[in-house]
Amino acid sequence: MPLAREDEKPQPRIFTHAVKEEWGRGTLLSEAENKREILWEDDKVRNIHASHWDRLHEVELSDDEKAKFDETLRARKVTADAASKRAARRSAASKSRAKKKPPVSWPIQLQVFDKLFPGGFEDEKFVAKERGIPPGKPPVKAGAALARAHDLLSAERMKDLCDAGREQELFRDMEQIASTVKSMLHFTEKARLTEQSPEERARFVRGVQDLLYGEGTVTERFDRMVAAVPPEPRPSWTVLSFFSGFARPDEQIIIRPTFWLKQASIVDKTVPYDPTPSGAAYAAFLEVAQATFRRLTGAGYNPRDLMDVYIFAWRTLSPKALKAHAPGQG
Repeated sequence: MPLAREDEKPQPRIFTHAVKEEWGRGTLLSEAENKREILWEDDKVRNIHASHWDRLHEVELSDDEKAKFDETLRARKVTADAASKRAARRSAASKSRAKKKPPVSWPIQLQVFDKLFPGGFEDEKFVAKERGIPPGKPPVKAGAALARAHDLLSAERMKDLCDAGREQELFRDMEQIASTVKSMLHFTEKARLTEQSPEERARFVRGVQDLLYGEGTVTERFDRMVAAVPPEPRPSWTVLSFFSGFARPDEQIIIRPTFWLKQASIVDKTVPYDPTPSGAAYAAFLEVAQATFRRLTGAGYNPRDLMDVYIFAWRTLSPKALKAHAPGQG
């Protein structure tokens, strides 16, 4: 069938509804003997039966205005449908991940921890190497980062410096904290910090302050943290949670999705995870850490805070540890 010439295409027809003013104006998509399919400004497509056509009032516009209105509504609908499909795919992927079999059972995970650190969280190796508190020496690595974050990112200090417009000073403090535990941030994540413009750094600092000490639920505060950074390239889960995890290890955690999703399956928790960070997923990850903390204390272990839980999950779920201490489980 030959293609219709441009001047043969029917002109768009634009309508309003006499009763449903909240729908706005609509463009006619198709018409049959007993119904009209119309796309409205609220992005909904509705079929109007012939018995109700008397409520449809055709809008008088120029041909150019009709064409532009029709094109705008159709393009917006395509965008909305694509976003809906992406959300559905993400939801399906999240459900699939949530149903994934745990890499090991909880008793086996404890067994792996006991093999790695026979003295538990007070084990000399754990305290000195993992926690970074060598006996008789200043804290190093995680221990030093925790101490610095506690002092440099306190509620009072952050408020004073932000109120004085000295966010750049706080950002340099954060760089100092990150340099203490270099291995915990991938080089691409470090680049996302250092390559920020002064304005972006200021927003990032205020986002960290809000996540730590702001009003509202942790879900709301983390969503505001996400909004404080540029959407491209995609924000890093670890970067967004890194400084709050060190400043408030009693209440916050650092997110490494890979092993926290495994830990979620072990403690029977569901996380609405997506590569793009969100407050809902962060709150769920936090509950995974808290549930793990409760299980550890119930089993007779004594984690100091959620940083200990982070180290517990990180070390016990590493492929190397599972292969060495949980044969057939890794």
